[in-house]
Amino acid sequence: MSTDDYARYYEDHYGSPEQTRWRELGARDKAENVIALWARTRESAAPRVIDIGCGEGALIAELGRRGFGASFTGVEISPSGVEAARRREFARPTSIELYGGERIGAADRAYDLAVLSHVVEHAESPRALLREAARVARYVCVEVPLEYNWRLPRDFTWNQLGHVNFYDPKLLRQLVQSIGAQVLAERVTCPCREAMVWGREGLRSELRYLAMVGLLRAWPGLARRLWSFHGSLIARSPEPKAAG
Repeated sequence: MSTDDYARYYEDHYGSPEQTRWRELGARDKAENVIALWARTRESAAPRVIDIGCGEGALIAELGRRGFGASFTGVEISPSGVEAARRREFARPTSIELYGGERIGAADRAYDLAVLSHVVEHAESPRALLREAARVARYVCVEVPLEYNWRLPRDFTWNQLGHVNFYDPKLLRQLVQSIGAQVLAERVTCPCREAMVWGREGLRSELRYLAMVGLLRAWPGLARRLWSFHGSLIARSPEPKAAG
C-alpha cells in the first residue's frame, strides 16, 4: 500500500469503546517499557517526547499519569485517532497533530525522545520512518510484537491487525542499527494479564498467560519461538549530517 492507502485504511480506525479500553490496558506495559529503557540512557532531565503513531493517545496519557516526560507531541496518520486523542485530558503539556506519514513538521533534535510503540510493523517504509524519528529526537524507543516465530505463516496474508512487517529481537535490533543508531538497551516482555485475556476470558486464556510468563522466565529462547511477545529497545540517534 502507498502512504495514501495507509491513510485511508486507518482513517476510521479509532473510536470503538471496546478497542479504546484494550489499548488503555496495553498502554500500561508500553509505558513501563518506555520508562525502563529511558532510565538506561542515564539522562537526568525529563524528556520532551514525540509519540509517532500515537493513536488515540493512550500511551501519552499513561506516561503522564506516571509522572514521565516534560511535554508530549503526538502525531498520528488517522483522523479518527487524532480526534479521539484531542478529547483526552493529559497530565503533561500535550499537542496532537495529524501526520502525513512522511516528514514530521519539527526541526532537527526538537525532542529528546521519539517513541514508536507498535508502529513499525504497520509501516510501508519502516527504515524511512525511523530515520525521520532519529532526525527529530536524540533517542528513539521502538516496540514491536515479536511475531517472527513458528506461528508466522509461510505466505503473507492481509489481516485485521494491519501488520506488514514481522520481527524477532535480532531483526528489530538490526533494523534500528541500519539507520546508524546505537542500541543502548533491549527488553522482551509479556503483555499484562488483563490485556492478554481481554475479550477471551476463561480458564484456557489464564493458563496460556501463565505458561507464557513462566516459559519466558525459564527458557526465553524457546518461549519466543512458540509465542509472540513484545520486543522493545532504545537507541541513540546518529548525529545529523551537516547541511551542504
